[in-house]
Amino acid sequence: MEDSKEFNASAPWNDDLQLLLSIPVPPTVTRTQPDGKKNPNPKFHKSYILWTKEDGSALGCTVTTDNKYKKRK
Repeated sequence: MEDSKEFNASAPWNDDLQLLLSIPVPPTVTRTQPDGKKNPNPKFHKSYILWTKEDGSALGCTVTTDNKYKKRK
C-alpha cells in the first residue's frame, strides 16, 4: 500500500454550517475557517473548515452548498 498523506471524501451537505462548527474538539486541536477562493458560480456557497493538531496533522473540510436548499431565516 502506498504511503499517502492525503485523504479525500465527499458527501452532500445542505444544512447549517454551524452543525459542523459545533463538533467538540480536544484542547490540542485548533479549528479555523481559512478564506477560500471566491466560488465563480453564485448558485453555490463554498466554505472551508480546517482542524489542526499540535503535531501539524490536519483535517480539512470543504462544504459546497446549493443556495436553493439554504434555509430561510
